[in-house]
Amino acid sequence: NTSPEGATMGEEPPRKRARGAGGDDGLTVAACARCGALEARLQQLQQALCAAQQHTAGSSDCTAASVPLATVSPSFGPNHEYTIQSLPPELLLRVFLELAPADRVTVQYVCHKWKDVGRNPVLWRALKVFEDFQLAMVAKAGYLENLNHVSLYLVSDLSLHLLAKMRLRLITLQIFGDKISDKSMQELADSCCADLHELSIITTGKAVTDAGISCFAPACRNLRKLTLRCENVSHAAVTLLLASAPIRHLDLRSPLLNDSSVMHLSRFCTELKHLDLDCNEEMTDVTLQHLGRCCSSFRSLRLENSSFFTADGILRLVELSPNLTQLSLSRYFPVPFDNFSEFADVCKNLLSLSLEIEDEIPLQIIANACSRCAALTTLTLFVYT
Repeated sequence: NTSPEGATMGEEPPRKRARGAGGDDGLTVAACARCGALEARLQQLQQALCAAQQHTAGSSDCTAASVPLATVSPSFGPNHEYTIQSLPPELLLRVFLELAPADRVTVQYVCHKWKDVGRNPVLWRALKVFEDFQLAMVAKAGYLENLNHVSLYLVSDLSLHLLAKMRLRLITLQIFGDKISDKSMQELADSCCADLHELSIITTGKAVTDAGISCFAPACRNLRKLTLRCENVSHAAVTLLLASAPIRHLDLRSPLLNDSSVMHLSRFCTELKHLDLDCNEEMTDVTLQHLGRCCSSFRSLRLENSSFFTADGILRLVELSPNLTQLSLSRYFPVPFDNFSEFADVCKNLLSLSLEIEDEIPLQIIANACSRCAALTTLTLFVYT
């Protein structure tokens, strides 16, 4: 008394379970082998939901407005079999934000729910690209139109040319690597940087020169933050950018800088609020004098490799900066040690102080000097042994 399907008479034949993930059951975490990052994230969310449910169960005066997510649906509990499909879209969105750009495209082929979440514009406003193919994959999927913030790591001219072709309205642009040229920088500056607020170019080679940096000057009229750490860029290109945009934050490193070049730069830094300067052996206390005379509006100052300056030179700079609240001196080995007392008197308005010193300097001297700074709330010491 069995039907051809093998079911007993009177019983409903067994239904074939859909192989897709679009049904109510969904895919389990184990079934998503291509999304390893999702499994760890889901475990964290499961622990958080269980903890929230236990906390709610122990308190009886919980209002409706403060009910945790775990208590909204009775299906969430310690014995519940968690699946990817059981997560609400807002949590899936948080998980997808942790994926690489290429993976954000790939996960949309899993199911309809993931496809809907993957198309959220929030996922495509900011990208970190580590290879050229990742940006090409996103562009082919049609998700570069909403891109405003992009960080390019170890990419070539192909990625810069692709961004220039899309004519995006970038707000933040960060480029790290030595495979780019001045020509690709020119294309990108002319097409995508009219609304740029933050520009960072960090290269280790000599492919980028003054020509590649200067091309941003006529286009970036709204630039607020500039980071240049290039081996082959002089003060001339930096001066053009400072003269054309209201830059407030400058992070600068170039072996071509010296006392004379800093003197020319300082004339265009009158409105500068934050300066991060990587010093070299071509700089002396004359550099600090130029900065102190022209940049009295400093609020934050960080000098890397500051051992090229004397303690008196740094004191004069701080004294000429009445608004200075944050000071960081990297590899600072002042002599003589008695200058710490005068240093504390000059830096009485400092809120944060960071020093990298040698172990030969008695810490008690530093402690006594810093105790005179009534406004000081943060003191960081790096001691070289």
